[in-house]
Amino acid sequence: PGRCRLGAKDEEDECDRATEGEESGEEQQEDEHWDEWGEDQEAEGAQERVVDLFSDRVFGSVALMLEHNLEKHALNLHLIKQQHGLDSYGTIRLINWIRRQVEVEGAEAVLAELGTHQLPAAFDREAEDLLLPVLREDPVLGFFFGEDDDDWSSDQDEP
Repeated sequence: PGRCRLGAKDEEDECDRATEGEESGEEQQEDEHWDEWGEDQEAEGAQERVVDLFSDRVFGSVALMLEHNLEKHALNLHLIKQQHGLDSYGTIRLINWIRRQVEVEGAEAVLAELGTHQLPAAFDREAEDLLLPVLREDPVLGFFFGEDDDDWSSDQDEP
C-alpha cells in the first residue's frame, strides 16, 4: 500500500504484483470465519437427524431412513419419483404430503394409499402449500433435489 503510487504504467504493474498476495487482517479473519463455518456444516452433516416418514424414529442419514422404508414398508421413493416423472419440486411436495397425511390419517392409511408405488388420488403435484416443509430443516427434502435435469443449475446462467 505505501509502495504503490499512481504514475507510469510500469509503476502500476509493479504495484499490482506487489499487493497480489497481501490480505488485510480483516480479510484474513473473514476467511477464517468462512473456514470455521464450512467445518461446522461438515460436522452437522455427520450428525444428521432424519425423522422417518411414517414414525417418530430418527435415523443418522436420509439413506438409512429410505433403506428402512424400503425394507419395512416396501416403499421406494426413488422408484415413485421415477415412475411418475416427479421433478425435485414434485418430490418435495410428495414428501411433505406424506408427512402431513401421516399426522392426519396415520401411517398405515398413507402406506395403503401409496399402494404399489402409486401416487394417491388426493396428492396434488402442483400444490404450492406442499412446498412448505412440515418439519423444520427436513434433510429429506434436500436429498432428492437436483437429481433431474429440469432443476435450476449454474450451467443455465452461461450463454
